[in-house]
Amino acid sequence: MSALTIKEFPDPYEEQIESVQHRLRGYVFSLLGNNADMQDVVQETNRVLWRKREQFENGTNFWAWAAKIAYFQVMAHRKKLSRDRHVFGEELLHLMADEMSADDESIPETGALDQCLGKLPDRQRIAVEHFYLKDQSLAEISTILELNENAVSQLLFRARKSLRHCLRYAGNPTQA
Repeated sequence: MSALTIKEFPDPYEEQIESVQHRLRGYVFSLLGNNADMQDVVQETNRVLWRKREQFENGTNFWAWAAKIAYFQVMAHRKKLSRDRHVFGEELLHLMADEMSADDESIPETGALDQCLGKLPDRQRIAVEHFYLKDQSLAEISTILELNENAVSQLLFRARKSLRHCLRYAGNPTQA
């Protein structure tokens, strides 16, 4: 009788981890917007998934569990980068995380967030960049755009709505 190798009996948990890698990369990238950071966070997420394998309850939604772990890894990574002003604000991050973690097979691959930001009208894109990336106040943005603060607030609201819609359908443009 020959010796059996581990690969002859694949680990079902390992197969589940492998099955969500594409979606996990798209999800994490949508929250970070940076390929190098995405790779680091996905790698750490995989480590945590493996360390916590005994805590996963068979029969439950593995993708939802993996996405929640990934979300916490993104938050930990963001905390490390908190001195970098080119990090999305908490409000936008939560909005995108809620939208992208839905049990949906259309999680976009890297580049979707950049594409969606590029589709925004100029004033909305400028408002998003100044508010979320440059951490400027509504008053500062209203001066830049020569609008009152309420108008800037409306621009941001519409931009978030457009980003939500764009990210939702980025993986399946036929439904947009």
